[in-house]
Amino acid sequence: AMSVAAPPSLPITPDDVIRELAHEDDRVVIQAASALGALAVRVPLPPSFAPVVDVLVREVLQKLTTNKRAQAAALAGLAGLIATVDGARAAALSANVIHATMTHALDHGRAVDVDDSEDDGATASCCVNALDCFRFLQNGEDDGGLKATLGDSACVEFVLACAKRDGSSELDAMKRVGGVDLVVNIAQQLTEDEAGFDDFMRRGAFECFTSALRRDDDDVAVRGCIGLACALPRRRALRTQLASDGNAVRRLASLMGSGDEDVKGFASGLFRALAMDPETKPFVEKALRDGAGGGAVDSA
Repeated sequence: AMSVAAPPSLPITPDDVIRELAHEDDRVVIQAASALGALAVRVPLPPSFAPVVDVLVREVLQKLTTNKRAQAAALAGLAGLIATVDGARAAALSANVIHATMTHALDHGRAVDVDDSEDDGATASCCVNALDCFRFLQNGEDDGGLKATLGDSACVEFVLACAKRDGSSELDAMKRVGGVDLVVNIAQQLTEDEAGFDDFMRRGAFECFTSALRRDDDDVAVRGCIGLACALPRRRALRTQLASDGNAVRRLASLMGSGDEDVKGFASGLFRALAMDPETKPFVEKALRDGAGGGAVDSA
């Protein structure tokens, strides 16, 4: 029989990390949390690292509330652990990580509006890393992550606000992509739950998809298309709503010529579905007529 190679010996033990995260010098804490996040995505960490989750939540998120750098590092560490370590996702849900993050790191969601320039991007990094964390919480066999996310109204508002974030900085773009990504993920998980799906659309998910579609950024637009592809077959009212939005229809038509195969494929499928449905076809024709009359396609 082949012998299984022992995993490479790790440069650090869970006890070392836990000790450093409780250190009184914030710089040591930041270094330990950042190193952990970087390590988790490069090396498979054993389940013995799962208890570190609790320490990150308790010692860093809940205590170092004025040090956004430390909190951004803690959220990066949490995202890495939740994504890769057996037992870390369950530990994060038990530690009420969403509530802790929203309350202590994201100022109940108001952090989304803090400009990069105000604190050298520390708060914006908290937002981006929190979105990663929330997304990895969705990746389990159970719906614990979904329930925890939807059960925290500040979290839902925050995710939708990130998805619709304006701004041209790299961190703004990461908020948009991370936000739309998570909204799509949640919508996909809700496809079997009629009432839950409708509620999520009403809370702003549908509007999030149409605004993503209109973004001049393929990464965001393709996610908007995926969200719409998830929503439209299920709801006649949503098909009509999209078809009556002239800008959205013209944007779909222009994306059918995209150089990005994914964008082109999703946009073509959505456009054809609206153009071939007798109920929505007249709206599509009107949108294209209006567009032809008004010259350039509006991509705003």
